[in-house]
Amino acid sequence: MKTLELFGQNSDEQLGSRELTRVPEILKERSEACYRSAFFSEEGKANCFGPMTMIFAVRLAKDLLLEGCDYSGVDIKLETAGRVLPAIPAQNELVKLLDAPDTMIHVNGKVYKPNSEVYGFQHVYDDAAKCMDKLKQMGFTNDTMAIFATPDDITLEINGSAFGLEGNNELASRYYKLICYIAEVKDVGGTPQKSSIKTILLDTTMYSKKILIPGSIHPVLKRNKVGIGASHFSFGIAAFDEMCSKKHTARECIQEALNWVKFNEKQLTPVAGIRELLDSLNSVALPDQSKTASIASSVNSANVLATLAPVTAKNFIGVFQPLKIEIEATAPNFKGIAEGIHSFSGNLDKTLGRGWSHGGLHIILGERENGKASMLMQQSLLIENKMPVLYVSYEQTVKDFVINASCLTSGINKSELWSGLSGNGPNYQQVRLAFGSAVDKLQIKLSHNLFFSGVEAGRTGFDADEIIQLASMLPDAPNKLVIIESINEEDFDDIKAQLQKLKAIALAGNVTVIMSVHTKGEVSKRPNLVEDSDLELLTKYQRFSDTIIDLNTSKVNMRKFVALIKGQIDPALVSNLEQKALQLCGGKRLKSDTYSLARVIHNRNGRRDMILYLYQPDMGRFFDLATVGMGKA
Repeated sequence: MKTLELFGQNSDEQLGSRELTRVPEILKERSEACYRSAFFSEEGKANCFGPMTMIFAVRLAKDLLLEGCDYSGVDIKLETAGRVLPAIPAQNELVKLLDAPDTMIHVNGKVYKPNSEVYGFQHVYDDAAKCMDKLKQMGFTNDTMAIFATPDDITLEINGSAFGLEGNNELASRYYKLICYIAEVKDVGGTPQKSSIKTILLDTTMYSKKILIPGSIHPVLKRNKVGIGASHFSFGIAAFDEMCSKKHTARECIQEALNWVKFNEKQLTPVAGIRELLDSLNSVALPDQSKTASIASSVNSANVLATLAPVTAKNFIGVFQPLKIEIEATAPNFKGIAEGIHSFSGNLDKTLGRGWSHGGLHIILGERENGKASMLMQQSLLIENKMPVLYVSYEQTVKDFVINASCLTSGINKSELWSGLSGNGPNYQQVRLAFGSAVDKLQIKLSHNLFFSGVEAGRTGFDADEIIQLASMLPDAPNKLVIIESINEEDFDDIKAQLQKLKAIALAGNVTVIMSVHTKGEVSKRPNLVEDSDLELLTKYQRFSDTIIDLNTSKVNMRKFVALIKGQIDPALVSNLEQKALQLCGGKRLKSDTYSLARVIHNRNGRRDMILYLYQPDMGRFFDLATVGMGKA
């Protein structure tokens, strides 16, 4: 049974998760300001369902500054106190100015007050008609579409089954690419740019988007969102005015919602060639979330000034103003020492300074098969009950991740598992039941915060834009974590540009990124020193990263580590550390056990340490043993 989240007018007014078929009943209880989530879900499944929603809305002058996108061929300037500013101010200053009585906005030479319409309902009508024509050229019939309107916007929904993608984890990103294709939105320098279709909203595929349910009364316009037949486009905006201006009875409102439910329950044959088209489309950057406020229509934008995201460092990029003003605006963000995201390791937390710094880009480097994926999986399972976590793997399938995570959480030896499951030996049934129990345990333990995207996505190289798009689909939360696992160094077509984009998404909001990269190189004979090979890594990665960890597993043993610390082998210290390792793993050492060195060669707080771990590959887990400071060669 498909379910969806319902909301009231305010962002914190949640009406809970309801079955799709129950929506008309909800309108009996609450006819005004009833909003839905952008996508539906099914109980116990992480996949998403639902229609592709395109909203065309009246645009006010200030909307053009707050949408987080550019407008091709549109020159926008801000005037305050009779003076045209040489550049658009930083976000905090812009918000203040838009609320000032003497602020004007110049759009292609014409002067508007912030709340004045630039693109009115005629533009909305024309844009919707153009996009409908393009959809029909692609093979979408009237049966696949539902049209709704308020006095300020037109909503076009395409039945999800017409794409043949329902339940696909990439549904939101596929819809977004198609909307941009239909509305001719381009990616220009990492920013979406509208061209001829100026009134399209670009946030309708975001999980945080709230969409007014058909039949519900708009909280400001005090008119219902009503269904419109495709034939109404033959009569111009007069037909829309007539339908949207009159009030509707409670029964008519409920019938609107019921019609909408029936539309979404229809199962249609996918449009020929649509999946191939979706596969061929290029990614387009999402709107800058530091500037958007999920504007659903022009009247909703009246509340934009009160709902904008907190000021971040990105708001000041390219803005020339006194440092004193920037400090005044951003001081709350960095006063004191903020608590970071706790890592899987207490020793690493100390080195990093209370964990992974929020809004940072943290990189783990090292050769293949040295435990980077295990380290990141351990990190994701530790933190996913505290914040949304996106785990993107370039080498694991969903099945691989579930198997590894189940073994980690239940303490199952993977080598023994595969040995027991091979053939039909005497322990086969017992091992199979034990593993099944481990999977059940993992499912019970997990919250709904962990999202996984693996090799099923068919990635052929690293694309930072795709990561940014996936991250934007995470649920709203004060902090979010994105983990990117197993990138080949050669997958970076332009390493500087890709890292810069990842750093930008971290700075723009509340996202922290941890990624692992396969590198080649010999294990240093003096791992406690920063040598020439480390300087090469720093030259390549340091500019945009907050942390760089070089992970070594091969040829690491306890005696060499102690010799580095003491200057000579100390049998007593070796024995103490080995005893500690035995205690940490519950007295159960495995044949595949080894030691790993995590060399923190770069850290924003300036501290460089070498951390020794006991690593159990068959369990996929690391245990803290000791830490020693690093020096320069």
